[in-house]
Amino acid sequence: NAESRSTSYMLSALIRSQASHVLLNGTTGTGKTVAVQSLLFDELGTESGSSDFQSFHVVLSATTSTKNIHEKFESRLRKHPSKNPRVVSLGPETGKTLIAFIDDANMPALEYYGASPVIELLRQMIAQGGYYDAKKCLFKEVRGVRHIAVCGPPGGGRNDLCPRFASKF
Repeated sequence: NAESRSTSYMLSALIRSQASHVLLNGTTGTGKTVAVQSLLFDELGTESGSSDFQSFHVVLSATTSTKNIHEKFESRLRKHPSKNPRVVSLGPETGKTLIAFIDDANMPALEYYGASPVIELLRQMIAQGGYYDAKKCLFKEVRGVRHIAVCGPPGGGRNDLCPRFASKF
């Protein structure tokens, strides 16, 4: 239908321009995940290896931890030279852009004070260009990554999306 086509067109234009990260919000069954997968696999050809884009898909749940997110990102990123010995620079293959498809972005459980550590880690990656690795006591710079997040309205296990996170899209 016309709404699906316009959503796909806008999503493609935003990702190709590398101007911003993208957040799709809508009720269950409106085709958000299908639109993103169609963009990544059919239009951008991220699975072919010959594209300028690479991608990975992570579905968040109430049990997703920051460790899961660290492992997922670090398995897809390579070390790049850094001028600062206290900073590790990570990114996709040279000349490529990695698209991190974050599905069900408002599903991670909230902590006692109302924040979600998983969402705060993703927000930090976008806002500060990386994250601090407490075990190695250094900052890990993340370059060349665009985020596409998908979420539904609060309720049924979904939380309100943190305004600090949503403002990055």
